Amino acid sequence: MDIKDAMTSGYGAKGGVNDYNFTVDWKSRRIYLDGLDSGDVVLIYTSSGLSVDGGTTVSDLLSPVIESYLLWRETYWLKDLVRERADRGREYNNEVLKARNFINSLSFNQLRDILLGTATQAARR
Repeated sequence: MDIKDAMTSGYGAKGGVNDYNFTVDWKSRRIYLDGLDSGDVVLIYTSSGLSVDGGTTVSDLLSPVIESYLLWRETYWLKDLVRERADRGREYNNEVLKARNFINSLSFNQLRDILLGTATQAARR
């Protein structure tokens, strides 16, 4: 089945190497895929962190960010820690940047597709 107005996202969208397309039909609650050789597909569910009882979960990756933020804000409440405010603020910013870099980093397959997408093959004369 050829998909009209196909979209690409994630792994299949990088580098112009892969031909994986999908279209989401929200009314009929279906996902149409194009460009796959197999009939087997694995869909990965990514949770928002919310549960049915209203509780939330935080990734272990973000624990240092939260801890450094609380230590930085503590310097505003306790007058004895005013001298440490700048250092703790820098530490908080460093933790935020570390987490952001890790979350936004590309996987091996995405990097590979980007590199392959920038090169072309031609006959050598």
